Amino acid sequence: MSRRLRSITLTVAILLVAGASSAIAQPRVGNRAPDFTLTSPYGYNLTLSSLLSEGKPVVLVFFAHYCPHCQKEITQLSGEWAYCPNSDKAKVLLVGVSGDEEVDRALFEKNRVDGWEFAEATQQVALDYRLLYVPTIVVVGPDGQVKFAKVGETQPNQLCELVGRYYVEPSSGGGFPAWALALAAPAAVGGALAVLKLRSISSKKGRKAKRSKQK
Repeated sequence: MSRRLRSITLTVAILLVAGASSAIAQPRVGNRAPDFTLTSPYGYNLTLSSLLSEGKPVVLVFFAHYCPHCQKEITQLSGEWAYCPNSDKAKVLLVGVSGDEEVDRALFEKNRVDGWEFAEATQQVALDYRLLYVPTIVVVGPDGQVKFAKVGETQPNQLCELVGRYYVEPSSGGGFPAWALALAAPAAVGGALAVLKLRSISSKKGRKAKRSKQK
């Protein structure tokens, strides 16, 4: 058993002890999806933030080569993706969780579609996404929020319809697209609070200086 497989197996065991019923298909819909950095066997790193950078939803398919339901799910998705009118409006990342990268990669290569990515999971990803069962499918919107999460096989064309629903057309007027504004909103709020705090400090200093002069 490889070191990675032992790590992921241990992670799953810990989550089972913590309570499987509360950990299925995490993170929950509406929550922000945890970012990650995974190493592709093709020589580069993959991060959730970089996949979202084009303003397209990201489909994460967590699978293991020995899982018959995973094989069925990937085969189905691969077959229908060529006919999906929304296939160019989403990114797809298959994440192996068996701990055997070579065999997981072989299943990916067998069903590979142009534009799809593959990487093997790390222990941290297994923890962050609370992976207990496979396949687990998570759709992350351009705003970084989980829009869909499911343990088990999806219905035919379900993912094709979902990504079309959450795709945001780029702005043609030179402004920021909606997904970029959504990501920028927390930073804007933080900046406004910082300005208010600085103004408050400056005001207090001014009042102290005025009182000192009066004395």
